[in-house]
Amino acid sequence: MSEVSRRVHARGWVASNDGNISARVGPDRFLITPSGVSKGEVTPERVLLVDGAGNLVEGSGRVSTEWRMHQKVYERRPEIGGVVHTHAPHATAFAVAGIALDLPVLPELVYGLGGIPLVPYYMPGSGELYDGIDPYVTQTNALLLKNHGVVTYAGDLWGAYYHHESVEHSARVQWLAHTLGKVDPLTRAQVQQLKDARDAAGVKSPWPEPRFPD
Repeated sequence: MSEVSRRVHARGWVASNDGNISARVGPDRFLITPSGVSKGEVTPERVLLVDGAGNLVEGSGRVSTEWRMHQKVYERRPEIGGVVHTHAPHATAFAVAGIALDLPVLPELVYGLGGIPLVPYYMPGSGELYDGIDPYVTQTNALLLKNHGVVTYAGDLWGAYYHHESVEHSARVQWLAHTLGKVDPLTRAQVQQLKDARDAAGVKSPWPEPRFPD
């Protein structure tokens, strides 16, 4: 966890003490980064163990206020082992603009994650956010949170981190394409080829349908 935390900070996906990272370690138990600590300064000793009610089980520090969001993912997706939440700037810019990353632009993102939905704004760390992401969690492995940030999750923490890389990279490419005056998405037939390849490879993770322009 400390290495993922360090990379998140080094890439500029968080500022100050922003963001949170977690890893499931057993039934009703997960490790999570502490509140009030820069992700660039998280060491193994500073990582906290909490239960499904957000109670501190082991470690010294304050539990992240956004533990509920992580718990929701683990609760609804038993196969998930890691969650990464940051304010990665390009993806978060789309979230601030109210634009989902659901256009099929890059084949790698389409193959791996499909369309990335935009969750309405809820107060960070609140029970409303816990409830608000519920309809989305089983449908995708990546979320944009309106005026907030990005959440990705996977079978392990490294998978969640690499999903984050993919989402932020796609957002940056789309932003650059916008500055050139045009975003030219893949066609339905091209997306179907990618979906067929996914199915042939036996990929079982959720795959939200991308959005095609009218």
